[in-house]
Amino acid sequence: MFNQFAKDIEEELRDYIADHGITATVHLNNVLKRNDVSRQGVIIRDAQSEIAPVIYLDPYFDDYQKGKDIESIVKELIQIYETNKDAQKKLNISNIHEFEKVKNNLGLGVVNATKSLEMLSDIPYRGMEDLAAYCTLIISDRNDNYGQIKVTNSLLEKWGVGFDEVYNIALQNNHAHNTFCLYNMEDIMSEMLNHTTPENMLGRK
Repeated sequence: MFNQFAKDIEEELRDYIADHGITATVHLNNVLKRNDVSRQGVIIRDAQSEIAPVIYLDPYFDDYQKGKDIESIVKELIQIYETNKDAQKKLNISNIHEFEKVKNNLGLGVVNATKSLEMLSDIPYRGMEDLAAYCTLIISDRNDNYGQIKVTNSLLEKWGVGFDEVYNIALQNNHAHNTFCLYNMEDIMSEMLNHTTPENMLGRK
């Protein structure tokens, strides 16, 4: 039922855009989140923008099941698109393939490795216990609108930089804003009982 709802939304959005002369494209998108959880959303991309957010359809499906009609939901989605399209254009991704220009925007993300195998299939990462630390690229504008892009193997290849270097820069960037540590529970217990210093797993090779 949800899949049919999503397809109906996609079709109605395309009809609305065509009828109102909006220069945008619409398509459904399955987004793989942490722990390999897949969520379906819709992307309404302005013709002048290279990026667009995914609007997840779960809450709208709940409204639909409670009696809200497709037309009202489509108008809400169009309103979200209209509200955010100017901000999307200002997000700077023009230099995304130039490592020296974007390296200061690197950051880190951490997921459960065993539960995120599909998500990690094209993402270089550093394993630690049952976790995986990967790099992200934060893009923003002057109004603090921002988004994140996972650093993939193909992006590393275009940069011509090794993962270790990218990871270390991302870690340094995180520390510059806030100390970012990840400890093994056994080390934490040892610190409490034996007054030892736990090792930050994020700093491991």
